Amino acid sequence: MRGHSGEITFATSRVTAHVDAGGRQRTFGLFGQDSIIAGKWTLAFGGRFDRWTALSEVSRNSVKLDGPLTGTHQLMHSRVSVAFLLRLHDSSKYFVLLADSCREHSALISNSNL
Repeated sequence: MRGHSGEITFATSRVTAHVDAGGRQRTFGLFGQDSIIAGKWTLAFGGRFDRWTALSEVSRNSVKLDGPLTGTHQLMHSRVSVAFLLRLHDSSKYFVLLADSCREHSALISNSNL
């Protein structure tokens, strides 16, 4: 996927910042689910893995508020997310036990001043 955005922000009829962002990205996702039935009990479980990778993403923010132009230049970071769900219930639906977990990791590539 590719995209670009160039924006100028205003406050009280004055330019407050120039924002420039865009680049290329790639996504990947994997999901699985199953269940086991034993008598009146059902054990259902599932999991998913998601990865979002910034290939050439960049975000520039230049600010001018009654002074010299300052700002940051930041390369975007990749993200990985892993989730797991476990559910145990009986056929009467009076007893349900749920457990879930989610972990997300992201690493910043670079951040510098203009």
